[in-house]
Amino acid sequence: MDVSGPKVLIVDDQPELLKTFSKILRRQNLDVLAISSGDEALKQLDDVIVGVALISMGLADWNGPKLIKEMLKKHPEIVCIALAGKSNARDTLTALEAGALDYFIRPITDWPRFFHLIRQSMNVWERSCELSLLRKRVQNFQELRDQTGFFNIKGSSASVQVMMDMVRLVAPLQLSTLIFGESGVGKELVARAIHRESPLKNGPFVAVNCAAIQPELFESELFGHEKGAFTGAHVRREGLCAAAENGVLFLDEIGDLPLTLQPKLLRLLEQQVYRPVGGNRFYQFKARVIAATNVDLELAVTEKKFRQDLYFRISAQEIYVPPLRERKQDIQLLAYHFIEKYNQLCNRKIEQIHPQALRVLEEYTWEQNNVRELEREILRAMVRAANGKVILPEMLFWNQKNKSISRPSKAESPFADLLQQPFSQAVNEVRRRFTRTYVEKKLDESGGNKAKAASLAGMKASNFHRLIKSLDSDS
Repeated sequence: MDVSGPKVLIVDDQPELLKTFSKILRRQNLDVLAISSGDEALKQLDDVIVGVALISMGLADWNGPKLIKEMLKKHPEIVCIALAGKSNARDTLTALEAGALDYFIRPITDWPRFFHLIRQSMNVWERSCELSLLRKRVQNFQELRDQTGFFNIKGSSASVQVMMDMVRLVAPLQLSTLIFGESGVGKELVARAIHRESPLKNGPFVAVNCAAIQPELFESELFGHEKGAFTGAHVRREGLCAAAENGVLFLDEIGDLPLTLQPKLLRLLEQQVYRPVGGNRFYQFKARVIAATNVDLELAVTEKKFRQDLYFRISAQEIYVPPLRERKQDIQLLAYHFIEKYNQLCNRKIEQIHPQALRVLEEYTWEQNNVRELEREILRAMVRAANGKVILPEMLFWNQKNKSISRPSKAESPFADLLQQPFSQAVNEVRRRFTRTYVEKKLDESGGNKAKAASLAGMKASNFHRLIKSLDSDS
């Protein structure tokens, strides 16, 4: 197959017209393929790349509109233009219905308009090819997503596959499991995956944030309480241990559990029984414990911030969840997963991420909140995309790009540091500071939409963009 650039195909069974047309178009630096029959033209489509097809409506072997329809059936990206004599205007209208972009009546008199149409059609063909490629990529990643999704854990990288293998090994065992990794990597998703792969999958999954429970309410939250056990205990209340019976008790952020409360949790795990606050009866604890932490518990044990015996109890099996910077090849898969999620939740119709935008995501460090941060950035970009269908590079990390536009401190006069400067220099600085504050205000009012901010400022969008760039260059 010819892999050179796209050609302009001319199909006409009149040799002189074909020769003349080819010569004129080649003078415009266009790569021309001249063919005298419809059958031969269809055969050539399998061997060459055609961007624009100029098709005569008066062919002897093919009806022009039918030939256009057949071409577009095989290669829908080709832009077809009908060429007709004055007496074939009706056929030309039929050609438009068959899929032709436009038509010209011969003999052609307005050559500049004709050449413009050819080049415009080439641009249409290029955009069509790009869109087709993007859609194919989306389809491929949707297929990859279906193959690599594991209870909402998305990833095909080696580190994620190792983690998933550990989930499958640990899930059938009724052992305490510790999941560790940085904030935002998806530790609760891993815990839920273990639960759904385990014999307890039909039981409840009860999640508790250890760092969020008030110390004085810890026992009541975990073990429940009897009526009248303390002021405000007007009714008997079951705790999380009872709620998790025959299921999983997920202790999130266990590394942040105060040292004073750790013995109470250790006693539960060692004795497998608990007693509600204010009660006399002991109940058997019938749940599997899965804990998660972003704290280095071994270091915390060394520093006397976490009990060693509790650490041993919760870490019969350990699973490491890698941060996003260690699995960057999963970013595209995760990004499309979040697009699909928020298309449904936010009534958006985003279809693709521009390749340059994807490159921006893959080159980012992701040191703070990992997958959670990626999800937030995709959501923000989708909001900025408004009614568009593609996430572009300029829609990403908008806050960071404009963080230089900051508010002056209210605690001091904005002009105090200018009083010793020459007047003209001070005036220029005041103007710059006001402009910065004004631009920020309009961006805030528009929710970060630069076009809307420009409208609020009574400016053209291009002038407003230049104003922002000038502020950035001054900083």
